[in-house]
Amino acid sequence: MKNSSEHTGDLVQKFLLDQLTESEGQEVQSLIKDSDFQKKLDFNTDIYEALSENRVDELRTVIQEARNERSHANTTETKDSDQTLKNEKSGYKSIVMALGLIGTAALLFFLSPYFISEKPKNIFADYYQPYPTEKVERGNTNQSIDDYNLAISKYASKDYQESLDILLSLSEQSPKIKMYQAICHLELGKAEEAKTILDTLQDNPDTKLSQQAEWYLSLSYLKLNDMNNFKDHIKGIAESKYHLYQAKAKEILGRI
Repeated sequence: MKNSSEHTGDLVQKFLLDQLTESEGQEVQSLIKDSDFQKKLDFNTDIYEALSENRVDELRTVIQEARNERSHANTTETKDSDQTLKNEKSGYKSIVMALGLIGTAALLFFLSPYFISEKPKNIFADYYQPYPTEKVERGNTNQSIDDYNLAISKYASKDYQESLDILLSLSEQSPKIKMYQAICHLELGKAEEAKTILDTLQDNPDTKLSQQAEWYLSLSYLKLNDMNNFKDHIKGIAESKYHLYQAKAKEILGRI
């Protein structure tokens, strides 16, 4: 059970990544006036909104509306000169506020790499590559090996569903076959199934395979937007001196 602070942190993270459910969105609206919640949003929220193209368009609209308001105030005949002056000041104030926000957005654009964590899909796209295929053995009459080779051939041609179906039908379910199954699941958008398989492989006595499983398990968490587990696993890989993916893990830590 998460405590209140952890739950609030999760809401902030989902808010920044635009991943709030409807009920979570309502909860954020109720918390928005809370000073502690506002502190958690702090710079990251301002930067995220400022860099949003929609936000910039919104600010441009504010400027235009302010100009229209000022123009209307200048052209409307009225005997109340004080009211006219008030309308003009109101228009100018809106323009100044909007320009100030755009200026802030421009400044934060250059500072954003220091405050914004990248979206999971960007990191996944940069670091994910399918598990490499083995050389297919030809001319073997053993049916199991023939089926295995067919599955790997389908895998290599990116026919992941067909490959997965064959791999699941094999009588022998070796760790390597399980690895291929996990990657097929990832490719088919079934990260939860991939995670379940990879979790059983990360303690395999084959060091190379176990480290590969750890790497793909981390990416599975990323695909599931489970940033807490993703960060924990990536940090562990980065701290493993002889890990196959240590360098890549360190790169990712620099981006999140």
